[in-house]
Amino acid sequence: MKENFEKYAELLLKRCLCLDKVRPLLVTAPIKAIDFIEVLTRKAYEMGITDIYFDWNDDNLKHEQLKYLSDEDLLNSPFWNKSIYDEYAKKDAAFLMLYSDDIDLMSDIPEEKITLTSRQYRNSRPFFKQRQRTDEVPWCIALVPTPGYAKKLFPNSDNPIDDVWDAIFKCCLIYEDNPISIWDEKIKRTQKRCNILNKLKFKYLHYT
Repeated sequence: MKENFEKYAELLLKRCLCLDKVRPLLVTAPIKAIDFIEVLTRKAYEMGITDIYFDWNDDNLKHEQLKYLSDEDLLNSPFWNKSIYDEYAKKDAAFLMLYSDDIDLMSDIPEEKITLTSRQYRNSRPFFKQRQRTDEVPWCIALVPTPGYAKKLFPNSDNPIDDVWDAIFKCCLIYEDNPISIWDEKIKRTQKRCNILNKLKFKYLHYT
């Protein structure tokens, strides 16, 4: 597993974020994925990145805040204030957002509270969102498994976490000897086909 963690971390940093120069890095990650985050952090340090900010999250802690805090307290909670993203966007950082949501955990939370905090989450980082939309900063959203998420995907498994990791590794070609070079070739082929289609100047395509 450790070797696959290292290859996945390298793929995310070097190919998905295209970190061809040393720059600050902000990592959003679930606390329960700490084993992988430790590997990813070491890879980043080996690449020369020294400024890494970790925006830790946990679905259970999020649920407890939504359940017990008032609207006013939620808006004042640093859990939902992501202005740190703007600070790192101004430093020309790269952003790696690792997610693994427990889909059913929030079923007992009023929709109004979820909407309120989601809006606060978005509105607290306008400069980052602007630079993200215009691709002025490298950013990537990727999957890491946590117990609640894994159990939802593999409800009958004795080791759902391992099953999700296996699916990730297969999808991302991590079991291959050199995933990055394989993805480089795939991207080149896709770009070549894209250029051919663009030159044909189709007005529309009808698939049957």
